[in-house]
Amino acid sequence: MEITIIGLIILPLTLLLFMWKHNLSLVMKLTIFFVPFCALSVANFHIGSFSFGIGLDRYFAIILMASVAFLSIFKGYKGPDLPKKTRILFLLFILSILFSLIAPTYFKNILIWKRSGLDFFQAPLTFSYGNILKTAEILIVAFFFVSVYRAMPLVSSGKIARIIILSLVIISISALFDLLPVKQLYYSTGETSIIPIWTAVKNNISYSHMPFTGTGHFCEPRLSGLALEPSHLAICAIGGFAIMAAFYKNNTVIFQRALDFSLLIIFAFISILSFSPIMFIGFGIVLCYLCFKEGKLIVRRAAIVGLILLSAIILMSHLVGMNLILLTIKTIGEKLGFIKDSVNSSDFRAFCFFAAWNMFLKSPIIGIGWGTTGIDAGSFLYLLVSVGILGTSVFIGLMIRIFKLAAAKLKGSGNPTEKSLREGLMISFLIVTITCLFTKGPLYFFHLPLIFIAASMCSDYGKVKTVQ
Repeated sequence: MEITIIGLIILPLTLLLFMWKHNLSLVMKLTIFFVPFCALSVANFHIGSFSFGIGLDRYFAIILMASVAFLSIFKGYKGPDLPKKTRILFLLFILSILFSLIAPTYFKNILIWKRSGLDFFQAPLTFSYGNILKTAEILIVAFFFVSVYRAMPLVSSGKIARIIILSLVIISISALFDLLPVKQLYYSTGETSIIPIWTAVKNNISYSHMPFTGTGHFCEPRLSGLALEPSHLAICAIGGFAIMAAFYKNNTVIFQRALDFSLLIIFAFISILSFSPIMFIGFGIVLCYLCFKEGKLIVRRAAIVGLILLSAIILMSHLVGMNLILLTIKTIGEKLGFIKDSVNSSDFRAFCFFAAWNMFLKSPIIGIGWGTTGIDAGSFLYLLVSVGILGTSVFIGLMIRIFKLAAAKLKGSGNPTEKSLREGLMISFLIVTITCLFTKGPLYFFHLPLIFIAASMCSDYGKVKTVQ
């Protein structure tokens, strides 16, 4: 085990903090703040050929889950329970995952597609540690969802909004440091070596493949800052943009009106600098959302935000010396697969979908086993391949149920701050849901920040007193 630089700071601080004041409300607040910081690891583990890191998101998620379990079992904490239908769908989805493991255990005559870089090859379907790991991971994710749902009522909507925005703006602004000349640290390990400063901080070996500062296919800067990589930065920035837009639309303040508007602009700038396709979907959904209020078409606010986005693009074009409007069109073409010699080329993406569909047809009812495939063809095909029609149908029902629960909580919220926060979270989750239909499918099921959004948008806020 290796305690990282971040771990040497965070571990003693949290120990002292909890010795001084430990209650579930404090744990929930810390989890809200640190859940986007996946790239920063407190400890890295090496077990034989297997390595993994405990990022700040997982570290505080573990503390939250342990606290909720301990207080519920030994202190009689009576936090809210998920509605019965939601609990049943959760259970059925877990059962469908376990049922899918029949395929790699007994279906020995099936050939599946695997990927090495840009190359695809076929191999026999076998049960592996990947099936166990991903099954355990989804169980932890489900427990995290429940823990957030039970602990969130300890924090008021105003505090939740301020903590979320503060966390997201730190990650977003950190991306600007990627534009500076590379700073370097010197380490003495028998011989002098030089590594970038981000390497010392972004040290979660669970994501050893994540890129640092780089350029895209058209030499555009791809910033990531303290996020895992540019698309994760885009998720953080677009999420912050959606929440600030919701408060702006409802004429509600998080900090102070001028500061709130400045944060809206900052999130827009960083979203553009990520050069991720998520920003196209996010900006479109947010602008459509701003056009309607209580069933009426109101374009003024959407026009103002649209003007901000256009101004941001023009200003960024000047700063980076590129025509970002033309570059954006080219980037869309690349992401859609029209640019050759790219990981996003049409041939590569087409074969990802072909390979996923081919594997689904090998075992359409129960899938080829949760955790078997690593080919990313979007969340829907990932489900079909992994758990078949059976598990996919249950999961779709679960998502519909979660959105209905969130909508019911939104309808019943009389507090403007709570209403704005719920709308912002729902828009953020909708943006990610649509994006993951086409790319980064596994992200939708295992990325704790996304699970947090799903749980928090349908939780209660500020309805339970602090529990020690």
